[in-house]
Amino acid sequence: MSEYVTLIGVEQVQSAGNRIAAAADEMRRSAGAIDDALARHQRFMDDWLSRLEAVMEANPQRHFHLSPNHNVAVQGNVMVISDTPFSPGVDAAPKPTAS
Repeated sequence: MSEYVTLIGVEQVQSAGNRIAAAADEMRRSAGAIDDALARHQRFMDDWLSRLEAVMEANPQRHFHLSPNHNVAVQGNVMVISDTPFSPGVDAAPKPTAS
């Protein structure tokens, strides 16, 4: 991004300075918007994890449906998320595979 501009006269220098200041303000607003979005996402994830933890603690069988296509089971301290349905009344979920 090496563009060279020859400025002649005070008006051109002042105009270039104003454009640079406007661009800096826009970058500042964009960074603020990204920061706000990340903060909202963090709050959403914290809330989601709190609700997930409450559901896990309340479920004595330690497995439940996360969504129509995803199931969760807890084996000790390991959470298994699977797209394979768990059988009702069965405490064991599919074993995690090593990567």
